Parts: sequence; C-alpha cells; structure tokens
Amino acid sequence: RLGFVVCQRRHDYEVNLVEALAVLEPLLARVRDRIPPGARIVPLAECDLEAVAGLHEQYLGGNRRVLWPLLTGAAPNSYDPQRSSILQLNGQVVAATLVRLLPDGTAEVDAKVLHPAVRRRWANVWLMHEAIRRGLARGTRVIRYFTLDAHEDTRRLSARFGGTLTGCSVRMG
Repeated sequence: RLGFVVCQRRHDYEVNLVEALAVLEPLLARVRDRIPPGARIVPLAECDLEAVAGLHEQYLGGNRRVLWPLLTGAAPNSYDPQRSSILQLNGQVVAATLVRLLPDGTAEVDAKVLHPAVRRRWANVWLMHEAIRRGLARGTRVIRYFTLDAHEDTRRLSARFGGTLTGCSVRMG
C-alpha cells in the first residue's frame, strides 16, 4: 500500500565441493578446447591486486577503501590469498572468485566477477572448477555463496551441484 516493490532477491546457497567438482569435470572437459592459450588462473596471492580491485569496482561496484584491505589481508575476514582464484587473459585480469575462510572451516564466495568479454563462455566454468579444486586441496569441503535475480544460470548450476538453498532475502524499494 505504501508503493514499495521488490528491487532484488538474494538467494543463499551451500554446496558440497566434492559433489560440485563431479558436476563441473564433464562441463570443463566440453569447453577446455575453447580456452585460449593466453589464459591462466592464478591465486590471489600471485596477481595484480590493483587490477582485481579495478575489475571489481567496474563490474560489481564497491568502494576501494573497503575492498583494498580485504584483498591485501589487512582486514578481518580478508579474502583467502590461496583459495581465491584470478583469471588472466594475455596478462590482463578478466575474472575473479574472491573467497574467505570462515571460522567453522567453510569457505564463502564473497564476490565473483567476470569481464563481459569472457562472461557466459568457458571462463565461468573454468574459474569455478579451479576455485573448487583449490578449496578441496586446502581441506575445504563446503562452500557458501549467494546469487541475485540476474544470476539465473548460477541458480540452475547450483541445483545441478545438489546445492541447498539456505535462505532468500528481498530488498524493497
């Protein structure tokens, strides 16, 4: 009655990494021949943090004053420098999955950003696969993340992973 409408929905998921990797393996095999020779995935610890911050700001928004301490490890709950994966194409940062480790051993994807030039192609599958592989190699078995209304493809993939929807919230405006 006051004129508020739903502006955005947030869907929170929890996924078992072993199950997710089993789903991603054949998907990655189908797109592996499309990955350009100049593409590589490195941990956050080995990349240009300025470029990651710039990609995040340009395509996800945010504030560098808040983002920078998370990237450098200077803030509480900073991004894990080994579990976070950065996709470089010909030396340029084009995608990132920024992960933090929670006290209970669960990993949380705080941000995933892809440059439009690599979105909805091989990059998303490869980046997810690598983030999961890195997490499993470091003993992480469960990951939490959220999607927004616009990320229908991620919600479909979450269902294929056997992901559990743990919550849904609505932002009104």
